Amino acid sequence: MPSKKAKNAKNEAESPARRIGRPLSSGNPDHPIVTIRLKLGLTQLEMAASMGLGMSTYQDLEADASKVRIRHHQQAEHVAFFTAAERKDPTLIP
Repeated sequence: MPSKKAKNAKNEAESPARRIGRPLSSGNPDHPIVTIRLKLGLTQLEMAASMGLGMSTYQDLEADASKVRIRHHQQAEHVAFFTAAERKDPTLIP
């Protein structure tokens, strides 16, 4: 069994994308929330935080579209509107 120190060294060597969320290309591109996230260029962690959700909750939504409710679509669109305004890019609005 590896020591705690060895585990920490391994975690530090991983890329930031592995530590903070899945890469941008993850998920089902036909899923409406994934589509919005990819268009905005956000990681799962960034999108989850912007929507006010925990990472595991957000990952569950991306993994199972049946869990997505109207409020989740509204939250994702809200993130898109604010991101578009912040970047001054109206093409980001869904």
